[in-house]
Amino acid sequence: MNHVLTFTALLLVSGCVLTPKPTLGPDGKPVTFIDGMSTAVTYDKAKKACPNGYAIVEEPQEKAFIDYEMTVECK
Repeated sequence: MNHVLTFTALLLVSGCVLTPKPTLGPDGKPVTFIDGMSTAVTYDKAKKACPNGYAIVEEPQEKAFIDYEMTVECK
């Protein structure tokens, strides 16, 4: 049991957990904010959050050391 908790904590800290937050964009359509430890991770999370494809609303930007954020609109 202790190993499961440790593994879960490591996933949360490493940014491997997909946690998109849907909201409305400037044009009133739903958008998703995605963050990750690199631009590659953010693009991978976007693919998982939007299995039918997506349009980039805001390119990945570095918010802090090893913390990137991007905004997408799922198709």
